Amino acid sequence: MSNIQEKLKKIKALAEQGVGGEKETAQLLYKKMLAKYSVSEAELDKPDDLKRRWFKYKDELDLKLATQIFYKVTGSPEYWVKKDKRIKQVGVDCTEFEFDEIMFYFNFYITHLRSDFDIFIRAFMNVNDIFPDN
Repeated sequence: MSNIQEKLKKIKALAEQGVGGEKETAQLLYKKMLAKYSVSEAELDKPDDLKRRWFKYKDELDLKLATQIFYKVTGSPEYWVKKDKRIKQVGVDCTEFEFDEIMFYFNFYITHLRSDFDIFIRAFMNVNDIFPDN
């Protein structure tokens, strides 16, 4: 976090908790500094230990599930994909706690998704009569 963002956080705290003229002055200064340095309040609210973490995935099903879980846990639709010949990875900006939560959800849901997908395939074949003619 930059020095400007640290100062803005302190001024924001004073603007919220100050007394009388101190509070009003801090509120004005806070608004002026936000505009001057082009910093949004959302940027200031981001956790300090936020960093990009990478997850390996096998196929498109894994990727779709992982990105949906990222969205559920972080509230952000942003993610990054890296592919080379052997390794496929998807990344998300999250905290250490969110990382653990993502891993828990992914491991839980991928097992159930694959078994449910097997059931779906068998039902699909039966409904569409995808068998040899006798």
